Amino acid sequence: MTESNDTEHERLSTTQPYDLPASVDSNIPREWSVGDPAAWSVARGILSELCHELQAAPISLLYQELIRPLNRDFTGLRITARVRPRHGNDTIVIYRSESAQWTRSGGRWSLAINGLIPVSHVSITRPQPRTIAHLARVALDTGIDT
Repeated sequence: MTESNDTEHERLSTTQPYDLPASVDSNIPREWSVGDPAAWSVARGILSELCHELQAAPISLLYQELIRPLNRDFTGLRITARVRPRHGNDTIVIYRSESAQWTRSGGRWSLAINGLIPVSHVSITRPQPRTIAHLARVALDTGIDT
């Protein structure tokens, strides 16, 4: 592991554990368990924090590892969180992160809200779930998703 990957692993491993209600449709376990990949905590955290930030009910969570087609090496991840606000339509937030190993720019992450991408950064440091949820709320409040 490189120094930047070590730092990223340490940061991810300090992500607090999140649990999801049984009603959430998810392709990863809804409850935290010792030995879970840190990325699962990030995924559950994005959905949980998004619900808190938007005052919404959790609907679904889809965790996907991105791989290179020819050699099946891991290149990043995509987390799709769907929530239902008290008023209005469902909100779909997609967080995507690519490792520095597979991009020329040292890694990148982006955030899509309801199909539009208002936030995209070239950075090795990835945001915490609370920050991702806050960025999504700001985008929705400013109408950037419409």
